[in-house]
Amino acid sequence: LDRYKDYFDKYIKNSSLNSIKFKYITEDMLESYIKSTIHDNEMTTKCWSNLKVVINGIFKRAKKRGYTQISITSFIGDLEISRNAFKKVIINPHDKVFTNPEEIRLINEIKSESVSLLGLGVIVGFRTGLRSGELSALTWKAVHEDYIEITKMEERYKDENGKYVYRVVDFPKTEAGVRKVIIPDDVKEVFAQIRKLSHGSEYIFYRDGKRIIGRYFTSKLYRLCHKLNINQRSLHKARMTYGTQLIDAKLPDSLIMSQMGHSSIETTRRYYYYNNKEDEEAKEAIKNAIS
Repeated sequence: LDRYKDYFDKYIKNSSLNSIKFKYITEDMLESYIKSTIHDNEMTTKCWSNLKVVINGIFKRAKKRGYTQISITSFIGDLEISRNAFKKVIINPHDKVFTNPEEIRLINEIKSESVSLLGLGVIVGFRTGLRSGELSALTWKAVHEDYIEITKMEERYKDENGKYVYRVVDFPKTEAGVRKVIIPDDVKEVFAQIRKLSHGSEYIFYRDGKRIIGRYFTSKLYRLCHKLNINQRSLHKARMTYGTQLIDAKLPDSLIMSQMGHSSIETTRRYYYYNNKEDEEAKEAIKNAIS
C-alpha cells in the first residue's frame, strides 16, 4: 500500500491526467500520459510494472462506479510500448552477490569480534538464505535439530503519522515461503552461541527487551563491508549468494525452490543467480571446462 501510494503521489497526483474529470479521460489521453511519463521519468520496466498496478486499480474501480467506459485490462493488453522506451539497467554481477573469498572474510571477521546477535544473524543469513524479515521473526519453536521452519515474517508499514511500524505476521512473504530450511553444521554451532545470549526469550534475535528489527542485520553487514573494504551489499545480496551457491552445486530444482521459498525455479535463476567467482577463479574454471 505504501509503495502504491508513493507511485500515485510521484507519477499521477500532479500530472496533467489528474487535472481532467474522470469521465472525460479518453484512451488516447491515457496512452499519451503513460508514454510521456515513461519517457520523462526514464522508467525501467520494473518501475512501469508498479505504476501499471496503480493505473489498473484506479480504472477498474472507476468503471465499477460508472466514471469511465475504458476497459483497462483490454487497454493495457493492446498498449504497444517499445522496449527501447525503458531505461536500460546494466547489472554488474559483483553488485548482486558476494564472492566466496568475500563471504569467508566477512564470517571470519564476525567470529573474531566480540560475540553479538547481529553478527551471528548475518552468518545465519549467509548460510541459510533467510530474508532479513524472516531472521527478525524467527522463534526458538521454529528451530529444530536439522532444519528451520519458516512460517513468520516481519512486516513494515507506515502508521497514520507516517512513521514506520514493525510487526510479526503469521505468514511468510509468499505462499511458497512456508518451508523447511536445512541447517548446516556450522549454523548449529551459531545457534548454540545465540541461545546463550537469548535469556529465554521467544524470539531468537532479541535484546534490551525488544525483538531485533530486520534492517539492523543489513546495517551490521554494511559496517563489516566498510571495515574490510568490501563493496557494500545488503543482506538480501547474501540471500542471492546463497541461491547462486545452490544452483552452482547442481542441486535438484525442487530442492533449490524449497530452500529459497520460490514457487518457480525460474525466479531463482532469473533474479538470484549471478557469477560469484573472482576473476582468477573464473579464468581457472573456464580453462578447466574447455581443456
